[in-house]
Amino acid sequence: MSVFERILNRRPGSPLRDEPAYAAPLREGDFVAAVVPLREAIKYEDPVAMTAYAAMSAVGRGVEQDFAEAALWFRQAAVRGDVNGQLAIGACLATGLGTPRNDEEAAFWLYQAGKRNNLAAIDLLSTLVWRDQALIGKHFSKAEFHQLLKKAHRPGEAALH
Repeated sequence: MSVFERILNRRPGSPLRDEPAYAAPLREGDFVAAVVPLREAIKYEDPVAMTAYAAMSAVGRGVEQDFAEAALWFRQAAVRGDVNGQLAIGACLATGLGTPRNDEEAAFWLYQAGKRNNLAAIDLLSTLVWRDQALIGKHFSKAEFHQLLKKAHRPGEAALH
């Protein structure tokens, strides 16, 4: 299951009184019904709505599949602090999905999400760093990277030298 599908498949617990209008359709998997309330919430700069809409665009649920549109909204959500948006734009940048590949910027966003305990972001960041250790020092130090690995309880990871 892709990062984007995981975002869409999150099933929050019972509905909250003040939950956004898009929450129930997403929870029920009715992505078509979620489109209008998501777009409305995006007008009000809701980063969770941006991430959900972007994930729908990435996998083509409720809207036509459009990777460029997905990357655009993942980036908007990431800038506004949504941890899933940070993970997703990092994944897009690391793979070139919907946006030009950029490992340095991918590492930045994955580090941001990793600092907030997103284990998928830490996994993808470690893959990038093992592929290109020059990424260390651009947005995080070797010590900060190792702290993320410790945070993720990854005792089997080999230390960088």
